[in-house]
Amino acid sequence: NHEDIAEAIQQSGLDREQLWVTSKVRVQSCNSPEDVVKAVDSSLQQLDIGYLDLMLLHGGDGWGISPDRDEALWRGLIAAQKAGKVRSIGVSNHNREEVERLIAKTKVVPAVNQLEFHPWVPSETRDLVRWCQEKGIVV
Repeated sequence: NHEDIAEAIQQSGLDREQLWVTSKVRVQSCNSPEDVVKAVDSSLQQLDIGYLDLMLLHGGDGWGISPDRDEALWRGLIAAQKAGKVRSIGVSNHNREEVERLIAKTKVVPAVNQLEFHPWVPSETRDLVRWCQEKGIVV
């Protein structure tokens, strides 16, 4: 749906700085840091913008992504951020162990952990939200 969003951005008449644009890396289709940078580039091209405000890795262990692969993909987002393509980087659907592992391996704390959250989530999710907030990770 990037093309639809690009059209909406153009039609809005707003300056880019007035908008917050977030996208996700489809982790199933990426195997290396270079794949993630290419995915970011593709998103930027489809959206017809110069940078993303936030890019997320969409899924970890629960999506069949091994710890080594998750780290490699995270390193790709770090590279995209260092290149100025992405202002903030984060994860989606990562548990505490996965986030702790990424931080330990790269020393880079995700800005965001996007999670399903509603009144009926299990206590483990509530605990994860509290832990993320303690670490300065937006949920």
